[in-house]
Amino acid sequence: MGDLLSAAGLIVGVIGILYGVWFPEIANAQAINVSGRNPMDSKAERDKLSLALWGRAAPLAVAAWLLSLVLAADVVAIVGESLQAIAGRGSNTGWDYDAVRACLVLVEVFAVAIALNLTAASVGLYQTKKKLTPR
Repeated sequence: MGDLLSAAGLIVGVIGILYGVWFPEIANAQAINVSGRNPMDSKAERDKLSLALWGRAAPLAVAAWLLSLVLAADVVAIVGESLQAIAGRGSNTGWDYDAVRACLVLVEVFAVAIALNLTAASVGLYQTKKKLTPR
């Protein structure tokens, strides 16, 4: 379990660092105002949106979702066992706490949060790019 936590923590850390480095570029692309723009004259904006979407936000979202998917089975088992322990616990029963397992659940929560945020950013970038695409 410790090796899994180390690998998952490293991956979510890399995704988080890349997101932090690329966030200004993603945010600048999200801030592009499309109202009143002629799609035929918006190639620079479309290129900026494409890079932010396909070169930054979408690949990171996919990576975060894949990490979440890989961890899901173990995390569901850990949470299930924890809920059973809480439900079946008598007043004098000791608590068998495992920090490694708790940290794995926390890594999963962070991975899902990053994935949701990047998915929302990707959808927004795609919609903005679509508005600037000539028909």
